Amino acid sequence: MKNNFFYKNKLTNIYEKSSQKSPISSQIIYGEEFKILTKNKDWIKIKSLFDNYVGYIKDKDYKNNHKPSYKISSLKANIFNKLNNKTKYYLPFASKISLIQENKKFVEFEKNKWLKKSDLKKIDYVEKDYLKIFKLFLKTKY
Repeated sequence: MKNNFFYKNKLTNIYEKSSQKSPISSQIIYGEEFKILTKNKDWIKIKSLFDNYVGYIKDKDYKNNHKPSYKISSLKANIFNKLNNKTKYYLPFASKISLIQENKKFVEFEKNKWLKKSDLKKIDYVEKDYLKIFKLFLKTKY
């Protein structure tokens, strides 16, 4: 079984066992890469490749081909379904996206899903001012 995949929803919890009543060990975000270790009826056991967490997620919302070119650099990047028409959805910090098309202020990362360019950095960008990143997370819940 080919087992490198990318999560394609905002985020989800990674559970210690294949039950939502199980303790949560971590979370996985949009565009994050993982390996599938095993599958059962509704759950897959995964290992995240970023931080090596092992646990279970529901068997949905992932794909096997994703070539991200940008990452979210703001705490939450609002998703727009049309330019200047904000939805209630967002992508969290460090989510990795690939572009379908772009204009002066927005990029389309999925069909009819747009993000502001000001919320993005190139995938290989490294912030040298770590205080800038720390300040993003002030007053946020863990």
